[in-house]
Amino acid sequence: MRTDLYYLIPSRLLPAGLEKTSSTLDNARLNGTKMFVRTLCEGVVFVFCDVVSMWRAYVIYGRPRWLRTICIAIFVVSSGLYILIGIFYGPTLVANPPNFVTRLNREHGKFVFGLELAAFLTTAGAQVSSTVLIARKAWTHRRAVQSALSLDEGRSDYQRTTAVLYVVIESGLAYTLIWVLYVASAKSWFGPIGYYWGSFWMCQLSGIFPTLVVVIVSLRASILERSIVTTTGPTTTPIRFAVGGTDSETVVPQAILATEKLAV
Repeated sequence: MRTDLYYLIPSRLLPAGLEKTSSTLDNARLNGTKMFVRTLCEGVVFVFCDVVSMWRAYVIYGRPRWLRTICIAIFVVSSGLYILIGIFYGPTLVANPPNFVTRLNREHGKFVFGLELAAFLTTAGAQVSSTVLIARKAWTHRRAVQSALSLDEGRSDYQRTTAVLYVVIESGLAYTLIWVLYVASAKSWFGPIGYYWGSFWMCQLSGIFPTLVVVIVSLRASILERSIVTTTGPTTTPIRFAVGGTDSETVVPQAILATEKLAV
């Protein structure tokens, strides 16, 4: 905003013919280097977000060797793609880009487009893979616990474990859907407004996503957790007392009312 105001306010005093040219040149000169650095940092944030998501699935699965190999492969491929984007696309944002970068984007623009799309799809694939793996683990864990324990034994531990898994699954699904929208906006499928908005909010969201999952897990604010408490809570069948051959008003214990309020 500071750099935008830097050339916006003086442009009001320029003649009409010079306003657009001066604004464009000032924007490239002032913001070009910042946008280049931001592109590099964006790739780093995306790669580490993929690593955190896959590491989470790796730990939940018990650190198997095959999943560790997949995590390392995704890290290497994703890092390589974002490095290539930083080399072949990032310099185009500066005021005076290198000649080879300009020529490459002019003559082989589809190649650069393919690099960006491959990098974004790699990140989306990492998020989908981690979410599917954790969902499968939650499903198998729930079946194992339900078959091994009765309805009352170990219920609090079971709810706590499944609640954590459900929070991770929910956040992974939400983040994956946001990534799909970001890829669509980055390729201008939503027009220039969607492109600029998507390119600016996705980097910040990817940076806070790993910490946000930890906060949500600590607060246990999961929708599916509430459904578990509702389905496994005590029954709320009212007790009726007969007085003089007729039923009196329904009497509901205070503990059951408290349970219903908690479930709501």
